Amino acid sequence: MNHQGMRERCSESRFVKRVYLRGYRLVYDGDGRGQEEIVANIVATGCAKDIVWGGLYEISDRDLERLDDYEEYPSSYQRKEIEVEDEEGNAFRALCYLREGRKEEKPSWEYREVVIEGARDCGLPEDYIEDVLRK
Repeated sequence: MNHQGMRERCSESRFVKRVYLRGYRLVYDGDGRGQEEIVANIVATGCAKDIVWGGLYEISDRDLERLDDYEEYPSSYQRKEIEVEDEEGNAFRALCYLREGRKEEKPSWEYREVVIEGARDCGLPEDYIEDVLRK
């Protein structure tokens, strides 16, 4: 979600708006990108009350290739087409990266701050940032 990170990885991307995904929750649950650092993931809960807020971006095919490389798709994360909604109830088809859930752990302070910075870049609700991302 971090706008600077998206500009670096996906130079043709354009932020559209904040959106949410029902039936999932965000977790920090294991290493990613070949590192021993604890990183974020989203896991399905099947409960409509659970939501994950995020940023919706338009990206080019070239940007998608770069994101696939960055997320080490398909060896680390999987790419899934999902339906997200905005606050007005409009639905959008989107791609997300996720993997099978693992044991939840605490990420580094630095990693968590990058996630929070991205959440603020996308205008996510402050209570979500404090209650979920900073938790």
